[in-house]
Parts: sequence; C-alpha cells; structure tokens
Amino acid sequence: MVIYHSGYLTGHDRLTPGTLAGVAVGGFFVISGFLLTWSLARNPSLKAFALKRFFRIYPLYAVVILLQAAILTAEAGTLGNGIAGELARYLAANLVFANFLQPTIGGTLAGLRVDAINGSAWTLKVEIACYIALPWVLAMQRRLGVVWTAGLALLLAAYPLLVRGAGEPRGVVSLSLASSFFTGSFACRAK
Repeated sequence: MVIYHSGYLTGHDRLTPGTLAGVAVGGFFVISGFLLTWSLARNPSLKAFALKRFFRIYPLYAVVILLQAAILTAEAGTLGNGIAGELARYLAANLVFANFLQPTIGGTLAGLRVDAINGSAWTLKVEIACYIALPWVLAMQRRLGVVWTAGLALLLAAYPLLVRGAGEPRGVVSLSLASSFFTGSFACRAK
C-alpha cells in the first residue's frame, strides 16, 4: 500500500495498478467485518465494544495526526502567513476524522496529485461508520435472519448501479467498502 500510495500521489503509478490497491482495501474491510462481528458476538456489551474500538484506533491516530502536523508546520517554516490558522483547522478537522475539511497545512504538498497529508485516512471514517452500524445490523439480523446481512451487503454493492446516469455520486466508494465490511460480517454469522 505504501508503494501504491506514494506512486499515486507523485504521479508515478504506472507500475502499481489501482485495482490491486482497491482489492487490498476491500479485503481489509471484509476481514474487519468478520473479526468485529465475531468480537461483538463473543461479548455483546456495546460499552465494551465502543471502548475497545476507541482505544484500538484513536490514540495512535491522534499521535499520527499530531506528528504529521508538527512535521509539515516545521517544513513550512514559521507559524506566520496564515499557517497557524491552517494548523488549527487541520487539527480540529482531522482529530475528528473529518480530513476532507482540511486535508493539508499550507502549500507544502501542492505539487502532489492529491494535496493531502494522509490521503488514505479517509477510510477510517467509513470503518467507524461500520462500527456504529454493526450492533444495529446484528440486532436486525437476530430478528430477520442472517440473510438480511447478505441483502444489505448486496444493496450497498449495487448502489452504484442503481444510481447510474446520475453521474458518480459522492460516497460510492464508501458504500462499496461498507458492502465489503458487511460481507465479512455475513461470512462470520453464516459459518
């Protein structure tokens, strides 16, 4: 993934096909859906589930965001010329997984294809949305059967086909990843 992302960001991605990266990310979401469904089934406490998810992701994520901000602020030089305001906006947005609001600080990365400090961090908000939806999905599954989860995964995967002609709607990739997550959840429950 490092090779793909660095190649993509710099425009040197001819040897790293994007379809392989997409398969890898989708595979990660399938595995995540399987493992988190298994974890929640073993211990159905929503409080314990939420605390485990928070402490597994957030502390290291926050450290990464703070380190990236420190490095790019140092690269930009002083905190003058509006950098202090951009730094504050970057930290405020990124520490709550809203990296699309302020993806970078200053023009340090302006020469890249995607002007973002951490272009792959966007997947975390999709993962967290799946974490939030999972208890609800499993509750529905208990009432309607395991096939309901398969139907949900198929509906999410089919969404781009259902809205064809409307242009490429925002969130299609996010829905595709959610479909992968719930495919993993279905596989866990169907075993």
